[in-house]
Amino acid sequence: MKSKKKILIVEDEKSLAYLISERLTEESYQVYTAHDGNEALHLFHLEKPNLILLDVMLPKLDGFEVLRTIRNTDAHTPILFLTARIQPKDAVKGIEWGANDYIRKPFSMDEILVRIKLQLYGTDTITEFENLEHKFGKFTLNTKFLILEFEGTQKKLTYKEVSILALLIENRNKVLSKRSILFKVWLDDSYFHSRTLDVFISRLRKYLSADKSIEISNIRGVGYILKC
Repeated sequence: MKSKKKILIVEDEKSLAYLISERLTEESYQVYTAHDGNEALHLFHLEKPNLILLDVMLPKLDGFEVLRTIRNTDAHTPILFLTARIQPKDAVKGIEWGANDYIRKPFSMDEILVRIKLQLYGTDTITEFENLEHKFGKFTLNTKFLILEFEGTQKKLTYKEVSILALLIENRNKVLSKRSILFKVWLDDSYFHSRTLDVFISRLRKYLSADKSIEISNIRGVGYILKC
């Protein structure tokens, strides 16, 4: 029998945590709930969840501190921020510290389920990419399993990282406007998402730095181009 995926919900609003937990349990996930930062870290180490839904505003330790503590020892477990904050600096801070994505309150349960499936199963459940495999330079990007391979070494990417990189690869050596990337990946071009895109681009540049023939260039005031 296939084991259930474990999800840790970290939310101090108990009624909201209960609603999310009930729905995820109905979807056959094994759910654990924490209502403050210290309890979240305890359950994380005890239960080793496959994914974490993490509220930003928490008692004792806030979501940023929980995220940073987890990322000190675990770089791979997907962490999705649940946040009512709308300032770009908060989203950027979360992504820079290692969050995989963020979900803005108020949200629908359908949105949460889609985001969870994307993180846990990649495009096995939702397919948006034109090609499942892209070869560029010395790299291969597998959009089905969210893996970037370089000379036999594999790196697991987030869904957002794959979405942005696949779009750049499909339009290699062409300038893509920032607006077009934002609409494709986030479905809007707000300043909130624009700042987050900049963080993802910086992260992708680090991943691709092993191949000097590849470069993501910023065309000031226009957008980005993948040169390869």
